[in-house]
Amino acid sequence: MGKNPRAIVTEVDEKENENNGAAAEKREVVIIKEGMKIGPDQVEVKAILPGGVVLVEKIINVYDEEEYLETILPLSD
Repeated sequence: MGKNPRAIVTEVDEKENENNGAAAEKREVVIIKEGMKIGPDQVEVKAILPGGVVLVEKIINVYDEEEYLETILPLSD
């Protein structure tokens, strides 16, 4: 925590979990900070909390209106 929270993110594979966490190949590690926009859809990292990362994505719903979706990605050690 602190003034400028950040998190280190890496992709987890289901097969990797089955092999007791043994990584078969090298994974890319990314450091994210609050306020960053990530991915091709420019999803915003709204908050980094001890339990997870809050992402906010702007979409157009079926009524052609802008709508915001919040997704919480749980963090693990």
